[in-house]
Amino acid sequence: MYRCFVLDDEKYAADIMVSFIQKVPSLTVVESSGNVFSAIDKIIQGEVDLLFLDIQMPDLSGIDVLKIIGSRCKVILTTAYPDYALEGFEYDVVDYLMKPIAFDRFLRAVEKAQRQDIPVQPDKQEEAFLMLKGDRKHKYHKVFLEDIYYIESLRNYVKFVTAKGNVISYQNLAMLSESLPSPLFFRIHRSFIISTKHLSIVEGNRANIAGTFIPIGESYKKMFFDYLERGIINR
Repeated sequence: MYRCFVLDDEKYAADIMVSFIQKVPSLTVVESSGNVFSAIDKIIQGEVDLLFLDIQMPDLSGIDVLKIIGSRCKVILTTAYPDYALEGFEYDVVDYLMKPIAFDRFLRAVEKAQRQDIPVQPDKQEEAFLMLKGDRKHKYHKVFLEDIYYIESLRNYVKFVTAKGNVISYQNLAMLSESLPSPLFFRIHRSFIISTKHLSIVEGNRANIAGTFIPIGESYKKMFFDYLERGIINR
């Protein structure tokens, strides 16, 4: 709910603005008056979310009000003088409405103010991947980490078994074990690194990864089972 203050010394114009506000369920009127100092006080006290501000008033101009309140609330200017309105944009006003104000134009300004409260979603970062040297010169395979089921050592090569197929690459399993993020990847055998994301069953001395049982080596068992223990809830 936006708490609105209509600051306009022209009662007829202020009453029209109040009638517009009352038609919008997400808005409520805190006060409508030409009392600049009442408006400033309520804004400083944090009682106003949206100020409808006339620019030409007898005590202080709308520009003077903008200088005083800073960014304490959102402001929509209401004026019959577009030149003054342009000056208001130097103070980050949401919009300006030219008198006489039509209801549909009022609504667009309010929607613009409300859109400013919607957090901008950051661009989704590209998923982490590896560029794997292939079996031929200058050939590389792009493999996303989340697609990897397990990695198997084949002497001087390794086989990446992934959701999109197998990739043979000239790599060293020990070096991969050090460089891959833990605990997303876990070495459970001298010949195998598994993706814990795709781990479904551990049965005795073997682990099921995407339907394939991988042996758990004796020298890797304690560390692997210590990791599994942290996820057991019924002991």
